[in-house]
Amino acid sequence: MLLKKNLETNDNAIYAYLHLGYIPSNQTIYNQVFKISQGCFLTYQKDEISKESYWNVEKKVKKEVNRNFTKSKQELKLLLQESIEKRLISDVPIGTFLSGGIDSSIVTAVAQDVNNSPVNTFSIGFDDKKHNESIHAKKVANYLGTHHSEFILKEQDAIGEIENIINHFDEPFADSSALPTMLVSKMARRHVTVCLSGDGGDELFMGYGAYKWAKRINNPILRTLRLPISKLLYISSRNRNKRAAQVFNSPFKNWKSHIFSQEQNLFSELEINELLKMNHDNLIVNNLNSTVELKRKFSPSEQQAFFDLNYYLIDDLLVKVDRSSMYSSLEARVPLLDHNVVEFALNLDQKFKINKGEQKYILKELTYDYIPKKIMERPKWGFSIPLEKWLKNELNYLITKYLNEDSLTKTNILNKIVVSNLLKRFHNGESYLYNRIWSLIILQRFLTKHLDS
Repeated sequence: MLLKKNLETNDNAIYAYLHLGYIPSNQTIYNQVFKISQGCFLTYQKDEISKESYWNVEKKVKKEVNRNFTKSKQELKLLLQESIEKRLISDVPIGTFLSGGIDSSIVTAVAQDVNNSPVNTFSIGFDDKKHNESIHAKKVANYLGTHHSEFILKEQDAIGEIENIINHFDEPFADSSALPTMLVSKMARRHVTVCLSGDGGDELFMGYGAYKWAKRINNPILRTLRLPISKLLYISSRNRNKRAAQVFNSPFKNWKSHIFSQEQNLFSELEINELLKMNHDNLIVNNLNSTVELKRKFSPSEQQAFFDLNYYLIDDLLVKVDRSSMYSSLEARVPLLDHNVVEFALNLDQKFKINKGEQKYILKELTYDYIPKKIMERPKWGFSIPLEKWLKNELNYLITKYLNEDSLTKTNILNKIVVSNLLKRFHNGESYLYNRIWSLIILQRFLTKHLDS
């Protein structure tokens, strides 16, 4: 599709976007525009552009892992102290984002420990209790003695900002947690100019459910029986089982991106092949799943975490934090992603990351040295908004506006029958489909806007 003079939509990037919720690697929504790869810089000289790499994560993987827990924990503590101390250096007011989860709490605790005065901390919550993390953040802040500010949003306040944050991204981007990130940044900017964020902890220390799924999917018995298991689970009336059915319906080849897409409630490759009308291939997705030659063999869980570190973290989470914070001219710094911390985590025994089913084990044990375990113990809670509820009520106008027959005909990319069936399933109780619908709204809105211009 031609959008502007000499700019055409990248069909393969659209395929990848529907699968992942973001456009990965060096690709963009346009065929003629590319991103600079991570750890690289460009040199322009005499009408020629050359790319050079200054840091490569694959080269930092060692043959042996650290197997002494006590020494590893002490080394991690020193690395975090050094990283956070560096990132507290500022000639302007500084603070931390605090959700009350492990990552933001350890960053805040160490910052409070190495700082000479109480750290400014900021949390945000919704008046919807299911999506209100501020209670947990306040407990942590009170224990640490930080200078804490919390902002409880009414739904209408947040909904009023939805289109602003969508406009702030220059290509389709389906991560709806950009909204609360933008709003907490907006609040923090009233008090500080720089904030530390806890991003990176889940990818480095295996905090996502995807890492358990990677182990299951690669179990030889379950792998052989994955399709019959998927069919049995799908006929269940429970949405949790239907979601699990989608994960088990995994291809042999692209299992890493498949697990990620289903954890995020996005489209599988099978679904995309039915959904898209345009000519496409899955070249980008194939490349993301290709085997990487490393100095030691990674377990399936480690491979999944490495996938997230290279793609989800870089092309989604860090993009989200950067754009959402700079929307309010707030600088966000990510001390858990100091290269020394990353290199340490890459070469840590997996048993220190997932220990008897306990995820992020070493990071939690270190956090408990600063904050009592009873304060920190709670279910893992993503930084999210009640999107499923909003799409059925206040944001239903976006479905009406961008997923109607005329709009789908205008862009001519999505199969109208498949979209219609998806909406029917959502309204008939398959609520887990909300993120698929959101990703279609974002895509349709982007394409419609550019066609109109």
